[in-house]
Amino acid sequence: MCAASALDASRELVSELTTAGGDIGYQLPTTGDTALHVAVREENETSALAVLASGGDLMRMNNEGLRPLDCTASTRLLFELKRAAGQRDVMISYTHSHLEFARKLRQSLEEANVTTWLDLMDPSGIGGGAVWREEIARGITNASVVLCILTEDYASSEWCLKELALAKQVGTPILAVSTEGAIVDENLQVYLYTRQIVPFEPSIVGLRRDGGRIEYDYDESRYRSQFHLLLDGVRDEVEKHRFSTRQNNVASSRMFTLADDGVGVRSNRGTMLHTLSATQLSQAFDTWNPGPDDWQEQQFVFFSHGDKHSAFVRQLSSQLSQAGIPCYSDHNVSGQDFYSRIQMAQETILRCSCFVVLVSRQTIGNELVRDQLAFAEDKGRPIFPVVLNDLEPGLDKRYTLVRSELFHFMANGMGFKSSSSMLISELHRYCNVILPAGSVTGSETEETRNLDSIDGLENDEVDFSSTCIRM
Repeated sequence: MCAASALDASRELVSELTTAGGDIGYQLPTTGDTALHVAVREENETSALAVLASGGDLMRMNNEGLRPLDCTASTRLLFELKRAAGQRDVMISYTHSHLEFARKLRQSLEEANVTTWLDLMDPSGIGGGAVWREEIARGITNASVVLCILTEDYASSEWCLKELALAKQVGTPILAVSTEGAIVDENLQVYLYTRQIVPFEPSIVGLRRDGGRIEYDYDESRYRSQFHLLLDGVRDEVEKHRFSTRQNNVASSRMFTLADDGVGVRSNRGTMLHTLSATQLSQAFDTWNPGPDDWQEQQFVFFSHGDKHSAFVRQLSSQLSQAGIPCYSDHNVSGQDFYSRIQMAQETILRCSCFVVLVSRQTIGNELVRDQLAFAEDKGRPIFPVVLNDLEPGLDKRYTLVRSELFHFMANGMGFKSSSSMLISELHRYCNVILPAGSVTGSETEETRNLDSIDGLENDEVDFSSTCIRM
């Protein structure tokens, strides 16, 4: 910590300290700051780079959920830290015939303190295998923005179109520059808007062909003018990404602090209701025993997951929260008995607007999920099954979910955005109206049955095409 606070601490000094047993990842008890947090906050570039070189973690969060990257507004310091750590804000998508222009653009961006990733491997060559594809995908997924160099041969490149498609799938923004007046055809219209394209044609005064390579001659004054238009857009996207990451980390940190401290709503049994949206906790549960009018004021979703797939649960819960749908679930609390946990969950299910259940190979035989799903069905809660992985859900769930629309998610994240959008759209229909507990709509002659068991998968084909749970 002292070295991080010192001015211009050398890499040798920090290395000697860590070799002697110093913990480079030590966090101050009061703030959770690491040595890298301290050096970056004081904008001590030399010390920060020295700590980073000795194993400092740029992604480690302090007690407020802030990474070292969130502790400075200096673009130069951020650039040096990201470059040293191998992080890149901009991924350039281009055809290899236009490598010269791509390199010029990368140099301009880095001179403006924007870290940039440019793949130099030709995918048609022997090196374009699985490792190359993984690197491309990682670059696009981690980037703040993908920059497309739109040329005449761009739309005919399957590799380039895949890069744009992946960027759209994972939610990485796409900006584009044009150099040859290429038309945005139907293959590109899915990914690009004309207003997102910065034209560089005015800066190009000559063109040379060397085999399969194309090089330009430039009017440097006009090039700089067009580049500054692009730079404004790139910096906006980088800052949006940084701000969004910071906000999500802060929200997660507060949520986990509430859980660790035991702050929450407790019944007379001493159990706690866990919220996956910390900002909604105090709003929805200031008191545990609301009056009838309060039931109509608070609308939320109960998420049953049986303590499985925690990363997916956090991801989906965050998506629901961002869409304005508060999401709650129970979780295991140290010292809490299992019976009390069940009772607390049942009280919460009685008050929820909708019941979302995670169905997977890990939850299929889970006692908590089984009991919560049966209770929700018995009490007429609208049930939304989120099916994770390709599994046969069993005859009991086939009955319970036979009229429910299924919302499919892949554990590896593919298609997550479209699946969550479908789920959110349906949940909004029910979160506008809270039905009293035990109420049932639909035909009087129809019967609501309890779910006794969800154990035992069968190989029969299951058809969920028109499922809907009665309320």
